[in-house]
Amino acid sequence: MAEKKVKWFRIVVLSLFIAGIAGLSWLLWLNFKPYITDMNSFRSLVNGMGIWGYLAIILMVAVQIILAVIPAGPFQLAAGFAYGNVTGVILNLIGCAIGSGIVFALVRKFGRKIIKWFVNDSEMDKLDKVINSPRWKWILTIIFLVPGTPKDVIGYFAGLTKLKFWEWLLISTLGRLPAIILTVMGGSAIFDSNIKFAVIIIAVIVVLMALGAIGYKIWLDKKVKKDEES
Repeated sequence: MAEKKVKWFRIVVLSLFIAGIAGLSWLLWLNFKPYITDMNSFRSLVNGMGIWGYLAIILMVAVQIILAVIPAGPFQLAAGFAYGNVTGVILNLIGCAIGSGIVFALVRKFGRKIIKWFVNDSEMDKLDKVINSPRWKWILTIIFLVPGTPKDVIGYFAGLTKLKFWEWLLISTLGRLPAIILTVMGGSAIFDSNIKFAVIIIAVIVVLMALGAIGYKIWLDKKVKKDEES
């Protein structure tokens, strides 16, 4: 039952996310077509939103981390497109810090009960072996630095360890920085109509994520097998 609950939860969240993005995109196109088709007017419109525009990006990034199954890429691209490289990166880092902090606090408060909404039993058994490693902090740091690893899912386990709150924020926020910078640059390049550069960046990100995901799976399977044999 737990496996099915996690599976359906992920399907529902992703379906709502896709529907929400599609609906929002359609509404934006209908209501702001003159601004969206004129890049300079669009950037002026966004900047005119002031703090509310910043808060919208921060909130979306934080929610993405809390729900774990929503991909981060669209929000990072959107931040770069709307605000440029520097501001886009800063907004993403703030959102990451808030989302990661909330996840850590929730797990410290409710324990494994909340993790079971996002992680099935087989994944939980594997990740238990990771967090019980004596080199847990270094492993976590490397996992967060490598694109393509399931950072948000793994992040739920940090609250079960003796990791200090400030250590977790440092690792979970700065560890995402390389991927955030690349993706935000891609969004900014799209805004500047530098499509060739944007395609190159996005292609690099996809390749790095694929390599990271494959490498992570191989490493985790080997670790689990080694622990079972010992």
